[in-house]
Amino acid sequence: MGAPRLISGAALALTLVGCAATPSSSQTTEEPTPSTSMIATPTETMSPSLAPTIAPRTGWTIHPVIDSPDPNALISGVAEARGQLFALGSAGFEHPGIWASSDGVSWTPAATPKSASRFGFRIRALVDAGSRLVAIGPGGFSEGSGLFATAILTSVDGVRWETVEKTPGIDPLSHASAHFGLVKVGSRLIAVGHDVWVSDDDGLIWSVAATREQISGTMFSVTERDGLIVAVGEAGGGDVIGPPAIVWLSSDQGATWSRSELPQGSTASGVTFGRDAKLVAVGMKDNGGMAWVSADQGQSWVPVPLEGCCPSDIAGTPSGYVVVSFTLGVGGDAGIAWTSLDGASWTSNPLEFGSSSIEWTPSFSLLATARPLSVALAPYPFP
Repeated sequence: MGAPRLISGAALALTLVGCAATPSSSQTTEEPTPSTSMIATPTETMSPSLAPTIAPRTGWTIHPVIDSPDPNALISGVAEARGQLFALGSAGFEHPGIWASSDGVSWTPAATPKSASRFGFRIRALVDAGSRLVAIGPGGFSEGSGLFATAILTSVDGVRWETVEKTPGIDPLSHASAHFGLVKVGSRLIAVGHDVWVSDDDGLIWSVAATREQISGTMFSVTERDGLIVAVGEAGGGDVIGPPAIVWLSSDQGATWSRSELPQGSTASGVTFGRDAKLVAVGMKDNGGMAWVSADQGQSWVPVPLEGCCPSDIAGTPSGYVVVSFTLGVGGDAGIAWTSLDGASWTSNPLEFGSSSIEWTPSFSLLATARPLSVALAPYPFP
């Protein structure tokens, strides 16, 4: 096997449809136990389960999402909403992709609108906004001129999706900015990327809360707990050589942000809160895997080296933290799963697949993307 090729957080985020996926965010919000019925309608009241029943699983199992893909198809993330799983990505150039599942094994494609001519978008995040589901993803032109636009899709049932074409002050399909993460705080949606957009009407009308100049970087991953929003990313628009990783904090629903830099030469691709209220971010430092741990809500960070290459995303679980990675080599994709109870010490285990994202879904446990067209279910309980 040839030497693996390292993919940084910035490179992941700035790759167009048909290439490597971008990092994603991780959240630990409890959600309801799934049923075998269809996706619930927005009028249904769904009480969260504090102790969801998850069937035991042994070993990682990989389940195809796309059977006969377009060459540009790719699964880049997973999400849970209303007791259902969603795989996110691209079904082909000009065709943003969303697939639904009640068990993580069988997947059904949703009806998504075709993008504007010559635009390709990859869905990266999905949340339940209340009256509707909202999904968001970055995009650009087919010739590979970079990511500079954002697609926003909405749905009342998770089956049929529509594009939010324009909102006052923002044209999501214009040459504006790309967005990679989405969280809900109270009744507000916050989308992060090259700048920060917010919506107070469940995703139909958006406004700019923080401009590109105010952010002065690119937010690749975002998480939230008790009103504190934490985003990580890098300086510039992904075009800076040897950038410092940056941490942004907001406690007023994305209206204002403070920022701090991690050491020069570092990248950050994922961040999450854990069960112990610690924050853990992951990325690279001088071509080596790295975790940064904060016990004071992001005010200061302690570096913890990870043995191995290319951590791409992190999930907080009820028992600790799980980080996944991938490298690209002659022998194909490979990966590592690191686990930790406290963020301070980590155990690494090889994976037979590379993964660019992992999510703790309370009703289903851990799910990861299994490059390029599948979703992997982790063992449960997970060590």
